[in-house]
Amino acid sequence: MDRRSFLKNSAAASALMTVPLASKVASAGKKSNSLIFASPGTPQSLDSEFDTSLGTFDFISACYDSLIAYDTMPDPKDPDAKREDLKKYPDRPSGHKMYGKLAESWKIAPDMTSVTFNLRKGVKSHWGNELTAEDVKWSWDRKLALGAIGGFFASVIGLSKPEQIQVDGKYTVSFRLDKPAPMLMRLHRNPYNNILDSKKCKEVATGDDPWAKEWLKNNVAGYGPYNLVSIDRGTSAVAKARKDYWGGKAAIDTFIMQEVTSSSQRAQLVKKGSVDVAQFLTPLEVASLKNAPNVAIDSVQSSWMDWLHLNCAEKPFNDKRVRQAMNYAFPKAAAIKSVYQTYGKVLEGVMPDIYPGYVPGTTYNKQNLDKARDLLKDAGYPNGFETYVIYDAGQTFQEPLLVLYRTALEQIGIKLTLKKTPSASYFKEIVAKKHPLTFYRDAPWSPDPGYALNLYYLSSSFVNYSNYNNPEVDKILTAAASEGDAAARFEMLDKCQSIILDDAPVVLISNPDFSLVRNKDLKGYTYRTYNHTVAGDFYWS
Repeated sequence: MDRRSFLKNSAAASALMTVPLASKVASAGKKSNSLIFASPGTPQSLDSEFDTSLGTFDFISACYDSLIAYDTMPDPKDPDAKREDLKKYPDRPSGHKMYGKLAESWKIAPDMTSVTFNLRKGVKSHWGNELTAEDVKWSWDRKLALGAIGGFFASVIGLSKPEQIQVDGKYTVSFRLDKPAPMLMRLHRNPYNNILDSKKCKEVATGDDPWAKEWLKNNVAGYGPYNLVSIDRGTSAVAKARKDYWGGKAAIDTFIMQEVTSSSQRAQLVKKGSVDVAQFLTPLEVASLKNAPNVAIDSVQSSWMDWLHLNCAEKPFNDKRVRQAMNYAFPKAAAIKSVYQTYGKVLEGVMPDIYPGYVPGTTYNKQNLDKARDLLKDAGYPNGFETYVIYDAGQTFQEPLLVLYRTALEQIGIKLTLKKTPSASYFKEIVAKKHPLTFYRDAPWSPDPGYALNLYYLSSSFVNYSNYNNPEVDKILTAAASEGDAAARFEMLDKCQSIILDDAPVVLISNPDFSLVRNKDLKGYTYRTYNHTVAGDFYWS
């Protein structure tokens, strides 16, 4: 299938009738000035409060803007890529190099209890409404009211009531907290802390739905560089670059996400030039495209973590000895070599090692079946047990990993059944938190140890998919969230990581590379710790 046939047969074609398509594979994207992603799934929702599925994230990043962002730097591994600059800069507010997006400037209190943002003037939304401080306040009031993903964000900076978000003027808004918040600035850079057009959202809200949840599932109301044209779940989603975007029109006119559930088919499409980016290929497929003439591969160290969530609230995984045994049983070295094709390394700790404050662990680095058997015996399971794991059908690397694991578990008496789950419903199964084992790839989007540990291990966290509950960990994380002394805070979080490693709420597998497989003429890739691409970064050479 060439690029012309691919577009003709997709639901996106109707939105692209005015875009001339070239017949030469290598230059088709350049001549049509379009950007086509072959993705495992289209957006399941466009509401960042409730959905972090693959397609959703990329469209949120294309259509919305946050207040601030990290500066970038050349990637040390890939000369064609950039990445966020996470180095510490003691002379900078919050210790990082950041630049303003919707915020033009800001002032942080020395004790990190408040920040005041001065917004850009004249910034228009998708609906033509001007950005004001009221939009920032309403966006955060919504997070507090709905208490889902945004509720977690609010909790990690000690934001608990709407009165803490104050409109100081038409273009000035302040966040005023009761205690120091070390993550205050880093959190505002998070792409899911985007700002909504409150005027439009209020227009479409109803008495039963005052926060426009239903409408925002299928529409966008923000200030980002692209505007949604259409979404046909299971087929495609299309966005067009805005001419009135505050930062200037994006270099590429049309962004198309085409759902291609088969990973091998995505690989073939980018090889033939029918698509410009093939997302989330298996390491074997990435390796097979190294010498493809039309393809370039950006492979960089990532913040991703591949692991298995163990349901700590149910037998047998409510016993940490069983959870430790499950960690000792995983054949990590074999997995890195055969499944990951060395595009990654063993996951040693409970957060990414590229983040400040990371504590490496060596306990589970090597498979030790004898140790696993002893732990099972001590826990009362000398003959093992039966259980099952769910995994994402659209992420084809997961099955061979689990086959390796199943074989290893058989040697210690555990029978593991593999349950393939369609990508469209996989996220819903994860958030239900009812399965004994769940394969998950994730990354804490804000590069901070407190953020990462709160995200996965605080008992009340929305994304604590292991149902992990350790009162001591909760106590440390709560105290660290408002500890203004950086050295004391890191010491607390070091201790917390050691406790979590011993508790073993997840089976640590790998820290895989992020590999962007693209048309060789497509440039501009920038790696960010949330491990998704931003359409506005790209341009044709």
